[in-house]
Amino acid sequence: PELTERHLRVVSEKGLPEMVRGLVARELSQQIDSYLEIAIRDSATRLNRKVVVMMIATIAITVLMAGGIFAWLYLTIYGSSG
Repeated sequence: PELTERHLRVVSEKGLPEMVRGLVARELSQQIDSYLEIAIRDSATRLNRKVVVMMIATIAITVLMAGGIFAWLYLTIYGSSG
């Protein structure tokens, strides 16, 4: 019994802190990964929304400019003869 207790004490003194360190490190890593994943996903969603709005605005401006140019050309070409 004494030898068993001594062996158990030595094993627990050496192995247990290493095991706890490993478990804590793994849990901390998982929590950080989870937090970062959520933060990155939220940022990507906001960025995607902004990009879509900018694309729609750019398309609208392009269509308005093209319409203005075509109207100007039409009036320049056909406006003087009519």
